[in-house]
Amino acid sequence: MEIPKEFKLLSSEVDWCEENYRVTPFIAEFWNTVSNAIFLIIPPILSIKYKNYGEVLRVPVGYVWALLTIVGLGSIYFHSTLSLVGQLVDEIAILWVIMCAWALFLPSFMLPYPMKRESFYRMMTVLTVTFTVICFMNPEINHNALHFFAIPCVAIVIYASSITKSETIKKLNKISIFWFVLGFSSWLIDRNLCEYVSAFPYLHCFWHLFICIGAYLSIVSQSFFYAEMEHPESSPEIKFFPFENEESWRFVGVPYVKVSVSSKSKSI
Repeated sequence: MEIPKEFKLLSSEVDWCEENYRVTPFIAEFWNTVSNAIFLIIPPILSIKYKNYGEVLRVPVGYVWALLTIVGLGSIYFHSTLSLVGQLVDEIAILWVIMCAWALFLPSFMLPYPMKRESFYRMMTVLTVTFTVICFMNPEINHNALHFFAIPCVAIVIYASSITKSETIKKLNKISIFWFVLGFSSWLIDRNLCEYVSAFPYLHCFWHLFICIGAYLSIVSQSFFYAEMEHPESSPEIKFFPFENEESWRFVGVPYVKVSVSSKSKSI
């Protein structure tokens, strides 16, 4: 029985500068595949460090870190096979991460008036399903249009920086935007100017590294912003794993949000 064409190797119309099957006959784009390892390291760490946040504020924050891990797994599948199904899994996982982060961490005053949190969850679920269907129907359009979702993500980060009282978050937001810019620049060059970078066809690897760092920092920022605006009694603070007790090593480790266990959080 022949497998569907969408699952076949090289069935995707998307290909990157890295030469296919050069390193090993078993992986289409070796370096574009292994560079996703960062997604299998940082999000699982944060899912553990955010257990306190989820329990105190009653926010299912584990979903967003699980989805960010799935982004890495989807990208590994895509770049190792260059199949159309792999492309869709990769891109749809990115969409889900963005929609999940918005659903969980947008403060109430930023929700469409007069929508409550539960209604906003339902709306975001419907939109996510709708966009997912569109992804399946128009994979090539989705491949390019998905990046426009980054615009409101960056806008939220900039807005949070303008009103937060945390100087640490302001600095992390600048760092996040810096990595986003580097990541998207790498993606655009590798996608559109391949003939000019043939001597170093690995910029898409750096896209994976840079966008993972920028994305998780953005999520950390949004989660702090939510706690600061919605649950100020929880006294949110930024810690850096594994240097929680080493002030001189701040910004070297992986940042996360810690909240007060004794807070009387609101229902959401």
